[in-house]
Amino acid sequence: MKKPHLSAKILGLLAVFLLLVVLEGFFDWIEIGMGEVMRLTNRFRPQIGRLWEEEAKDLSGEERVSQLLEDLPADSSATGTILRDLGDLLGVLSLRQRQTIQRDEFLQFYRRLGQKEAQTLVGAEKLYSLFRNPEWQRVNFTLHGDQLAVLFVDGFERLLHETYVPVDSLYSVSESSYGFSTLVSDDRFAGRIVPAQVFYRAFDRLSAKQRQALLPDLYQLIEWGNDLKAVAISRVADFGRVELAFEVKRTDVLKTVIIDANAAAVSSLITKLNALGETAPLMMPIEKGQ
Repeated sequence: MKKPHLSAKILGLLAVFLLLVVLEGFFDWIEIGMGEVMRLTNRFRPQIGRLWEEEAKDLSGEERVSQLLEDLPADSSATGTILRDLGDLLGVLSLRQRQTIQRDEFLQFYRRLGQKEAQTLVGAEKLYSLFRNPEWQRVNFTLHGDQLAVLFVDGFERLLHETYVPVDSLYSVSESSYGFSTLVSDDRFAGRIVPAQVFYRAFDRLSAKQRQALLPDLYQLIEWGNDLKAVAISRVADFGRVELAFEVKRTDVLKTVIIDANAAAVSSLITKLNALGETAPLMMPIEKGQ
């Protein structure tokens, strides 16, 4: 019987195929070897090129986010905003138009007010009815133009009671008791009024040098103490100086003390205030004439 044999053409194709398989394995080993060499020498090679640049940006972004998270204060909503009087309430609303406080916080706020002031927000009989209603959870204050809306809601934001108070009436009530802030109507400070407790928290975050530049006579803050009601920051800088207005309660009158502060220190204060997140973000003062 005649033995089968492969033609020269088939043998040639098999030889080429075998050669390709050998070469593929050879180059795989070369690629693996080069990868290992690059891994071992990675720390010594210069970090240049688009991939390195993009990775550096990612790392830089991650570091900035981490730093911001570290700098953020504890969530203020957990403890609520302490309102001591109508001046505090209107000062907060001049910045962000809306403020929500919990049931117990409103009751504490209500007790701090004089009888006439408290009745302006809600009558005692109606408040007693709400007090006995277990569904009542919080109060939303909203400033709409010349009216203050006081909305009593349950845990699902369903309205239980509402009152609407003309802002002018709050001014007159406050003036009769201890004088109301004149900063709201001052164009230099309108919308840039910060409650005293928020100012103190931001001020404490400044360095000693920044605090000294902002308020050279630090004894004033010691003297004012809890009588400091609000601090306002001018929207204009003039030759590196910015006006700060400190509103202090003196017997039955609010006294305003205005100082010229270092613009750089004021910018640092605004940065700290914005980082607290307890008020609407403040823009940096604009140089006069720009």
